[in-house]
Amino acid sequence: MPVSMRKRSGAGSGPMRPSFGLASLTLLAALLAAPGAAEGQVPIVQDARLPRGGEFWFELTPSLGFWSSQFALDSELAADGEKEPLTTDFGDPLTNRLYPNALPFLTDINSDADALGYDPLTPDDLSFGSLDYREISNRAVVLPLGLEIGILDRLSLDVMVPLVQTRSESFFGYDTTSATVTAGMSAVPDPVAFFGGIEAAEAQLTELIEGGTLTPEETAQALALLANTTTYSDALERRVMENLFLPVGSTTAGMQMTAAYDALGAAYTAFGLALPAFELPLGATASDLAALFASTQLDGDPPGTVRRGYSVGELEVGLRIGLIDTFTPITAFEEPPPAPLEPEEGARETPPEDGEGAEERRPVEHSEALLRLARRPPTVQFRTTIGGKYRFPLGNVNGVPYLDPSNFLDIPIGDGSTDFEISLSQDIRVGPRFLFLASGYFGLQMKDEVELRVNPPDQPFGLASTLGTLQRKLGNYIAARVAPQFNINNALAVGAEYSFWNKGSDEYQLLAGSVPTAEPLEVETSQTRHMLGVGVFYRTQDLWEVGRTSLPVEISLIYQTSIAGSGGQTPAGDRVTVYLRLPFKVF
Repeated sequence: MPVSMRKRSGAGSGPMRPSFGLASLTLLAALLAAPGAAEGQVPIVQDARLPRGGEFWFELTPSLGFWSSQFALDSELAADGEKEPLTTDFGDPLTNRLYPNALPFLTDINSDADALGYDPLTPDDLSFGSLDYREISNRAVVLPLGLEIGILDRLSLDVMVPLVQTRSESFFGYDTTSATVTAGMSAVPDPVAFFGGIEAAEAQLTELIEGGTLTPEETAQALALLANTTTYSDALERRVMENLFLPVGSTTAGMQMTAAYDALGAAYTAFGLALPAFELPLGATASDLAALFASTQLDGDPPGTVRRGYSVGELEVGLRIGLIDTFTPITAFEEPPPAPLEPEEGARETPPEDGEGAEERRPVEHSEALLRLARRPPTVQFRTTIGGKYRFPLGNVNGVPYLDPSNFLDIPIGDGSTDFEISLSQDIRVGPRFLFLASGYFGLQMKDEVELRVNPPDQPFGLASTLGTLQRKLGNYIAARVAPQFNINNALAVGAEYSFWNKGSDEYQLLAGSVPTAEPLEVETSQTRHMLGVGVFYRTQDLWEVGRTSLPVEISLIYQTSIAGSGGQTPAGDRVTVYLRLPFKVF
């Protein structure tokens, strides 16, 4: 319902512009501090009303969205369309969650098998343990700051820029009981002392060889021992200093590696020398999880809480055009007082109840009824608006806070795509009590170029080798809002809120990279979601126009929850939205 900063004829003696007192500033500050939500798009709260020519509206729509589940697709835990926890794609043995597989780790571990004295591991021998996820809780906050300027009475320019904050929090345990490898730093906590001790023993053995006190047979044995020690220590030192993986001591390979070192130690003892003690850990520790994600093969951030502070999101610039507007102020439905009628010339001012002159009363009553009927607004009123919008990112999408290939749980502040959007808004009022709002949007998402790791949803930890440059075409989307409302009085209303969101599948084309195809990124990218909720709405624009309030303002509080959906990665959560609109006169 539009707010006019002009007085209508017959309106009361209200102020010509809003008056902001201390209470108004306090209210505005409280709303500015309120959280908001973003799940890929700003919630739909705008109706079909437009600012008149020369007016501008300041609009603020803080929202908070939070979700820990998604609508399943081809899941082992839930039927299609049912809710499943976000943890579904992250738990279980870590080797199962690496994409394309763990073979690069296996190749690296086996590269030093001969030097360290153990048989090469097979794929079945390799395990990094398991992640036991209890919950992944996501939260997205958006604070859209909007300004809509009335160019003409039925044409407006709309600009909006959101401030976005995201947070993903993981609650999990690291189960090391099945782990068969450990990081090098876990095997040798003090590498300086340990390898210094080996170098000292090698130096002493060299002195014996060069001292000429050994027999030729002992010299040959000492030279072979020195070579074997150098081979073993060089391989072990590289793996420790680069924190590469080694077999744990409880595995066959670990026992073979320990036995090989013990054999070297026994040989040194035979020459009256000693190597420093060495024993592989019997199992993995929490530090090994960090080593896995820091490895050159994975090169990503370890699981945990990921926070992105407030960042400027995608700028929106649009035009809206009013097609139909038969709305009147809601106060027009109030019964007007009888207007005084001038008596016709020669007619009595007060016709008698009966008898002579009674027939003169009927024309007076008939004229008054016609006048009241003419003043009554239409029972059903319509307002229709169409619009177009251009949305684009302000920063580089290939990096924080948009796309961060090194973080596997990050929630971007937006999709980073350039979009064109068209909209249709329809308001219908039936009498003074019932208001029906409906809006529909269609978004065309344009192609762009991005850098991403190529991996499917159920293998979220894509190796560093999967990073590629891709041409991306996000699926087009349709969004809708239906909001029937009941006016308790001329300012306060309550109502139901239904919103619909549907996005088509994304398309990716590999431009550069070592992976054979980009198809894994297209899995589970189509989305459908239905949300239902309630709202409370406070509007004083119509009251301001007739002088009954000093501040024209619209404030809404809406809560919605996801009731149905599909897609596999479609968030199934809740959203709380606050909407504030303040009009001002410019010219």
